[in-house]
Amino acid sequence: MSAASEFSRKWITVLDEKAGFLVAINGALLAFVWTGAKLPDSMLHWVKAFV
Repeated sequence: MSAASEFSRKWITVLDEKAGFLVAINGALLAFVWTGAKLPDSMLHWVKAFV
């Protein structure tokens, strides 16, 4: 039982880190859109290729 609880604690930590990363990415994207920032033309090519 102790091993199972330790295993679940490790997974919770991993999932918390992923959630934090996604929140940071979403925050950056919202800030980028909200400020009306424009991508340079050279960067636009990579965005179109990614999408």
